[in-house]
Amino acid sequence: MDDWKSEEECLAIRQDDEKLDWQNISAADLNRCFSSYSYLDAEGLRFYLPAMMTHEIIGDYLHAVGDRLSSDFRADRYHFLNSEQRNAIIWFLNWCLLNEDYTGTSSEVIVECLLNGHWKEI
Repeated sequence: MDDWKSEEECLAIRQDDEKLDWQNISAADLNRCFSSYSYLDAEGLRFYLPAMMTHEIIGDYLHAVGDRLSSDFRADRYHFLNSEQRNAIIWFLNWCLLNEDYTGTSSEVIVECLLNGHWKEI
């Protein structure tokens, strides 16, 4: 968007972005902007990840969060997380392994690798 809208237009659009409470982020917004995950910095991940995980558990987020946790994994993106937040992600990854949408798919393999690799070390 930044490349094809003026700075003023971008600022106006960003005025509507939720900035205070991740619980106010709708699944529709997350689904519409699913590729934004790749561009989030550590603070952005800390804010948006609970919404993404919650909406996937509810069943209205259309993109596998477990897969997203492995894409472009860099530990520095997760340094803002406290132990409770890290444990929530580990709980979520274990939930993914019990979810039939992950069973027998490449996503299941990715989640298992995350639990035995990146998230075991963090």
